[in-house]
Amino acid sequence: MMSDKFKETPKFPHQGAKKRNKDNSSPTRILPDSELAQPADRQPPNSSKSKDYIARVAEKGYQAPDAKGSEQDLKWMEKLALDSMLFLAKRRGMRLQAVREELLYNQGMTQMIEQMFGTFTSYAFEFNRSIGWHALHVTCTEPTFVTEVLKYNQFREPLETVSNFRARLSTRYESLVLRGSRNRIEVLLLPVDKVIGLSKAELGYKPLVELTAQINEESQVDWYVGKEQLSDEDIEELCQELFTRLIEKTREQSTGEVAP
Repeated sequence: MMSDKFKETPKFPHQGAKKRNKDNSSPTRILPDSELAQPADRQPPNSSKSKDYIARVAEKGYQAPDAKGSEQDLKWMEKLALDSMLFLAKRRGMRLQAVREELLYNQGMTQMIEQMFGTFTSYAFEFNRSIGWHALHVTCTEPTFVTEVLKYNQFREPLETVSNFRARLSTRYESLVLRGSRNRIEVLLLPVDKVIGLSKAELGYKPLVELTAQINEESQVDWYVGKEQLSDEDIEELCQELFTRLIEKTREQSTGEVAP
C-alpha cells in the first residue's frame, strides 16, 4: 500500500531543495513491446541484453544524454537556443519571459524523470540479481519524447497531437509508466499489454502519484506532492514504494504460475 504521504495529489522537488510550504514559494534505446510479455515456459528473448544494460547502468549510474564540446561549441548552442526562444515567442505571440518559463519547466521535468529512472534502474539490477523467477524480471525502457496523434481529419492528416516524455519499467504482466509534460509528471501502473496504446489506453487508469512543479525565486524548478515540497530523500522513498507496487501487482497476476 502507498503510504499516506504519497496518496494525495503528487508533486516533487529539485535536488537539494529545502522544504517549504507551497503557499510560500513562489541515440535512445526502446525495448520492443514484444519483450514485455512472454509465455511462462520460455525466457524473454533479449533478457540477457536487458540484464547487461541494467548492470551497466547500476555500475555507472544512469547518464542522461549530455552535450559536451568546446567553449566555441557551447556558445554556438547558447546562441541557437536564444534565437529559437525569440522565434517561438514571436510565433506564439508570447512574451520572452513566458517562453523561458516554458523551457525551464520542460528541462526540470526531463531531469526529474531521468533522476527517477536512474533510481528505478538501480533497484531493477539488484532485484533481478536476487531473484531467479523470470516472471518477476524487470526490464527498463529509457526516457524519450513520444508524440502521439490523437485525432485525424478525413484525409488522415493530424488534427490533434500530444507529446510526453516517457519512461517505463515492465515485468511480464505489469508496467510502471512515467509520463511527463511541462510542469507535471504522472506515474501509472497498468497491464503490460496496454502500454502500446499510450495515452488513449492510459485514460482508464488513475495515476498512482502526480508530481507538480513550480519555479522558485531563484529560477529553479521545485517539485511537490500535494502541497509538500520534497527532498531527494523523499524522492527515493517514493521510488521505493512505486517499485514495490510494481512487484506486488506482478506477484498477484502470476499466482498459480510455477517457477522454473
